[in-house]
Amino acid sequence: KADSNKQYTRRYSLRLHNISYQPDESSNDLDKEVEKCYTAMDISYDKNTIDRYHRIGMIYKNKNTGKDCKSIIIKFRSWSARQKFYQSRPRFYVNGVKKKPGNDSFSVSLDLTKRNYELLKIAKEKIKINNNIDYAFVDSNCSLAIKFKEGRITHFNSLDQLDMIINK
Repeated sequence: KADSNKQYTRRYSLRLHNISYQPDESSNDLDKEVEKCYTAMDISYDKNTIDRYHRIGMIYKNKNTGKDCKSIIIKFRSWSARQKFYQSRPRFYVNGVKKKPGNDSFSVSLDLTKRNYELLKIAKEKIKINNNIDYAFVDSNCSLAIKFKEGRITHFNSLDQLDMIINK
C-alpha cells in the first residue's frame, strides 16, 4: 500500500534519458535541454505547463555519441500536459520491430517506483516462457499489465498476482 501511495505521487512526472550533461551546467542550460526535447517532438514549449524539473541519477556515456549524459525528471502541472508530452515521445518500436535510435535520440519513460520497475522486469522475464502472453507493460497510469495473445489485458500489482495470472 505504501508503494501504491508513492507511485500515485509520481503520476505527473516523466523521466528523460540520454540528455547531454555538462558539469558546469546552469539552470538556463537545463531549460534549453528540456526545450530541445519539446522541439524534437514537435510540441510547443510552454514553461507554465511544468511544475519543476531537475537532473537525477548518475552521469553515463551515450552509447552512440560517447557524450556525458544525465537523466532529467519533469513534474508537470497537469495530467493533460504530461499526457501530451508522453504521447509525443520518440518511438523506437514500429509494429513491434525495434528501430535504431539516432545519435542524439533521447527517450521518455514513466516515473516508476523501484518496486514497480523491478516487478515489470520480473514479469518480462517470466512471460518469455509463456506462449499465451504477448508482453508485459506499464500503461500511462503507471499500472502494470500483461497482454495475452487473444487481446485480453490483465493488471497486476504484486508478484503473487503475477504468478496467479501466469499460472491460470
